[in-house]
Amino acid sequence: MSLIHLLAEYPNIQSRVQTEIDDVIGQRDPHVTDRNECPFAEAVILETLRYTTHVPITIPHYTSETCSIRGHTVDKGTTVSNLTIYIHVA
Repeated sequence: MSLIHLLAEYPNIQSRVQTEIDDVIGQRDPHVTDRNECPFAEAVILETLRYTTHVPITIPHYTSETCSIRGHTVDKGTTVSNLTIYIHVA
């Protein structure tokens, strides 16, 4: 799920962000300092980063010893990757 998807799901939020951007920036090119003048848009961006996964798989890890996960034996040295989407929905 991305910011665009979330804004499509919540058109009232999309409208409020667009209004704030139009009021602050208008027709000129945006500048990084405009972030201070757009607190709602900034909050929506930060909340999206907190709420949803942007990288589907973590950096590979390796088991340091043989272990058992939900009844399955995982040998020492096995590559283990996490699907981060499950971290957000758990």
